[in-house]
Amino acid sequence: MKVITLALALLPLSLTTPLAAQETPPAASAYEADTRTLDSTVRALYAGISGPPGARDWKRFLHLFHPAARMAAIRTQGGAVSFSPTEYIERNRKAMEERGFYEEETERKVETEGSLSVVWSGFAIRGKADGAAGGRPVLARGHNSLQVYYDGTRWWILHLVWANAPAPPKAVRE
Repeated sequence: MKVITLALALLPLSLTTPLAAQETPPAASAYEADTRTLDSTVRALYAGISGPPGARDWKRFLHLFHPAARMAAIRTQGGAVSFSPTEYIERNRKAMEERGFYEEETERKVETEGSLSVVWSGFAIRGKADGAAGGRPVLARGHNSLQVYYDGTRWWILHLVWANAPAPPKAVRE
């Protein structure tokens, strides 16, 4: 009975343990430079999902996210859908590998308080990589909102929420 009482008494402490203490960061890896700074973390996020048809380095993508991270898409027709980074891969892998996907950052605003940074990152999605960025049509624009946590050794994406806005209308010809 004393063991059960002790376990129940310690339960609230386990629920309030800091994030860094709950999960042991992975050993140094080829992706260590991606999470060394806030800027490198955001750049690696865009680089990890963007590219021509073919396989992506999904291990690199997952390395950016805290094990408890969540992602969410705000739907243009209303509502939102939430999923883990692994579920994001499952939902998007086939399309990205078959057609390619190019998302580029267009602007960034950052607010930091202690070890937490909130990143507001504008983006443009383009269909193909041929030609200069200015020559490719924009399929969609929007913003990513990231909550990124620094544990003293690396940055972790805790939450990533995005909302697409329609692409600007094509110029009307007279």
